[in-house]
Order: sequence, then C-alpha cells, then structure tokens
Amino acid sequence: MNENLSLALRLAELGWKVFPCSADKKPLTAHGYKDATTDLTIIKSWKWPLIGIYCEGSRFFAVDVDRKNGIDGLATWAAMIAGETVDYGPTQQTPSGGLHYLFKLPAGLKVPNNAGKLGPGLDLRSTGYICTGTGYKWLPDHGPETPLTDAPSFLIEAIRRMAEKPALNPAKKIPTITEETNPGEYWLNHYLLEARPGNRNNTGWALACQLRDSGILEIEAHQIMIEYAARVPGTDYTEDEAIMSMRSAYNGTPREPATLPGMKRISEPYTASVDPAEPEESPFDNSFENVVEVPEINPRYKIRDATFFLEERPPIEYLIDNLITVGSVNLWVGKFGSKKTWSALSAAVCVAAGKTWLGMKVKQGTVLIIDEESGEDRLSRRINLALRGELVQNEKIPIKSVSLAQFNLLKTPDDIRELTSLILSVDAALVIVDALSDIMAGGDENSVRDTQPVCMALRRIADFTKTAVILIHHVIKTVIIAVRQPFPEQLIRCF
Repeated sequence: MNENLSLALRLAELGWKVFPCSADKKPLTAHGYKDATTDLTIIKSWKWPLIGIYCEGSRFFAVDVDRKNGIDGLATWAAMIAGETVDYGPTQQTPSGGLHYLFKLPAGLKVPNNAGKLGPGLDLRSTGYICTGTGYKWLPDHGPETPLTDAPSFLIEAIRRMAEKPALNPAKKIPTITEETNPGEYWLNHYLLEARPGNRNNTGWALACQLRDSGILEIEAHQIMIEYAARVPGTDYTEDEAIMSMRSAYNGTPREPATLPGMKRISEPYTASVDPAEPEESPFDNSFENVVEVPEINPRYKIRDATFFLEERPPIEYLIDNLITVGSVNLWVGKFGSKKTWSALSAAVCVAAGKTWLGMKVKQGTVLIIDEESGEDRLSRRINLALRGELVQNEKIPIKSVSLAQFNLLKTPDDIRELTSLILSVDAALVIVDALSDIMAGGDENSVRDTQPVCMALRRIADFTKTAVILIHHVIKTVIIAVRQPFPEQLIRCF
C-alpha cells in the first residue's frame, strides 16, 4: 500500500479529516479542505501525492513554524516562549526544516487562519489545513497518536489580542455611481471598504440586507456573498458564514431600498409576458427590460478539453447509497395507487433522520416536500404515518413542506427562482416534488415538448443547490423510460 495512503487511513481512524493534495500542497479535491473526510472507502479511492489535514475539522489548530526566505520562525517561537514550559502534543518537521505544533482548539475562542501575524515565521492554521506525508517527519514520541494538549496561556492570550485588535481601515474610495450601476456590484464594493477583522460578520449581514432591499434575487445574492467572503480582509471568514447571513436576511421583511443618485433599481419582481405570436423564452432567460440586468448564474456552456477530463475528482456522493446521488433529478414513475408518494415519504423520513432506508445507507440532511396535490391536512397525516412507520418520534427531525403553492416551472420563470430560493433557505439535501403534472399547469405531462423544459429547470436547480430531487410522475398514457438499474426489490415487497 502507498505510504501516504496508509498514513491517511491511520489519521482518519484517529478522527482527523483528510483530503489529497498535490506535491506543491494544492488541494486535489473540488472544494479543498471542505471535502476532507474520515470515510475510509472514500480515502482509498483517492490518490495521495501529499495529505492535507483539515485542522478545525480535526479538533486542533496548528502553529506553523517556518524557516525560509531568511526568516527563522524557530527563533521567533523561542523568544515568545521566553522560558515558559510548553506541553507539546503531536509535532512534525516540515521539508524546509520548520515545525508544526498541534494544540487543542480552545473553548470559546476562534483561532484565526493567518500568516506572520503571530510573529515573523509563525503562521496559524485553523479553518485551513496543514500537509503531511512524503518529506514530512513526525517527531519521536510526538506522532499523530500522541494526545492533543492545551495551548500555552501566552499563546491563547496572543490569539485573543489578535482577535480583539481590529486592523486599520484603509482610506475609503467611494464607488463611482453611474446610470448603469448594478446595485449588487455597488453594495459589494461599498461593504468591502467597510469590512475589517472584528466586523466582517456584521458587515456581511448589512450587505445581505441591502441586496435583499434592492430587489436582488436570492440566487444572485448567493454569488455576491461568496465573492464577499473571498475578498473580505483576513482568512477566517468563510463562505458558509456569508451564506448563513444571506439566508437569514432574505427570511426577513425587505425595507425601503436605499436611493442612490443615478442608480437603476429593481422595484418590482420580474414577470415574463409572452406575446402569443412569439415563441416562449427559456425559463432561465436573464434579460430584463427597464431594470438592472441580472448576470447569468452560469454561462450557457463551457468548452472542456482533455486536461479537464483527466483532473482528479472526488467520488460520487450518494444521498441514498447506490440509488440517489447529491445534485441529481430522479423521476419516480408509476400508475395511480402504486405507492409512489408513500415510497417517497418513507425515503424522506429516513434521510431526515439519518436512518438506513430499505437496507441502503443514507446521508442525513434536511428534506423539503413540495406538495401540489394533497394539501396540508392530508399530507400531515401521511407524514405522521411515515414517521411512525419508521419508528421516528423526534419533533426536531428536519423534514419540511409547502402545500399547494402552485409552482409552474413551465409557464412562470419567476417560479424557478422562487423554488431555488426556497431550497436554499432551508438548506435542503432532498426535495420531493409531488407531482410533475402540477408544476407544469397548462402543459402536457406526457409531451416531450412540455416536460423537457421543466426537467431542465429542475436539473439546473439541482446543480446550483447541490440538492437531490425526486419528481413523482403519474402514468396516464404509456410512457417508456430507461432506468439505470432495476427498482429495489425491497421497495416492491414493502408495499
């Protein structure tokens, strides 16, 4: 077995979250340290030039002592210790001759992720990662199995002072406002000038509120907040924190938008009107008349080549093992009375509870049911029975529903965005739509011409939200479909 793979498995068994890195310490996974795992099956499927260890996710932070470019971090560390006793836990030597000291995460104190702010040649790694493997050496009696120790009091105090001392705010340069200024771009630049360590969460919240008040759609605000997280000063403010602020703001009531000289503003939600003599536009058409242009969420297409195809990719992630993958659209087809809805509710309860479904492991997450048929009373009775049938009596189980909202993904483009916003607001891992015919009112559910744009809209939504969608379809006419594998025999027996 490859030595790095063997070490990665050993670290995972200790509860440390790992992911593969290239020889130059760059992540080889799509989302970097966010893909770190302790799942041995996934770890065995990856190649390991080097090992990345997600520090905070492994319940430690690291002091990275560098010795390069004429800076001796060891001397800085020795001066900082100044004769104090340090109880060292796991410690490794880096290829450059530096050291990684690993300490327990302190309770109630956020350890920043920065370089050189602790002192010359001393970096802190917390929400980021450190590398190990080829070229690295764990010191005798200080290997990964060594118990983590508490950081010394002088280090905790230095980190606390670092967190409390805000960086000087750079001289402000007021963004230029023109007739064509996009409100989202304006507010992003405005609050980036306001942001500094110590106020980044509050500033992100203020940005999210201004985006909401300006009429920016949540699906677009999502991208703006990600850019804010990437550009805000410091490295310990995450995308997750920015998106959490956005979702919280968009759940609130919008205020009167700020009036800015010369700025166009979205004052009313966009509603498509189609001339009967003209063909209908794509539901994802983003051109607006007399309002600010909304940028395309994703380009229409990208040309890929062999370099892209040969990139290392993480394994397929299943919501329900070998049946439903994350970010997929799944069509469950059957005649009336064939128990499609009951099957979906059974799966929903198991996903929400993190319970094995029909012998298949699930990834626990929030479930959102888009009920366009039953109504709240009938649906609640069904979910009640499904919960009891799966022996789940936890009132806090994350299963949510909306009933008879009359989404129309065929005729009403705004409903595509509204549904996307709803999914993001509850952070749904699984969405069940009951049924296809009800979300395309005015169309023919057995016509490719009408069902194709609806399924494509759901495909785009699933890709954007990373949500698995189960779409229930009642057979009226003979429908021929290709399935990837036989429907589970256990499910057929269950009913």
